Amino acid sequence: MNSLKEQVDPNLEVIPGAPLWRRFLAILYDTLMVVCVVFIAWQPMPLLPFDQLPDWLSKGIRLSYMFLITFGFFGWFWTHGGQTIGMRAWKIRLVDYQALEADILKNPGWSQAFKHYLIALISWSLAGLGFFAALLHKERRTWHERGAGTAMVVQRKVKSA
Repeated sequence: MNSLKEQVDPNLEVIPGAPLWRRFLAILYDTLMVVCVVFIAWQPMPLLPFDQLPDWLSKGIRLSYMFLITFGFFGWFWTHGGQTIGMRAWKIRLVDYQALEADILKNPGWSQAFKHYLIALISWSLAGLGFFAALLHKERRTWHERGAGTAMVVQRKVKSA
């Protein structure tokens, strides 16, 4: 499977197994966006009475809120088009792996997006091991892609003859 045509746009060439350098540059772009989203979403937090709660509960609520905000950002983009802003800039897309094997480009569902996000967090906490595991995998899939049943592909326009 070297080339795949998306049914929506026949002018796109899809190459499975996006290289790590594209992924990391997309992550850099998305980090800037997530910081902005979290900054805005965090604005009401000082207004809430966290000082009246036990410290462990206060920290747990804040961490959960941060988790929901960041997952909401990535989950929405992945399930609605398969691309975050950074992924769009670097022409990579997250797709359902089983559909890809059948030569169909399908966005991941919410459960796949959640698994992908959660395993990616674990991968980052282990110094990015899950990302670098893609270098050893024949299809260049990371831990979170394999665990969630997703794949990262490169999308490029086909040059007209």
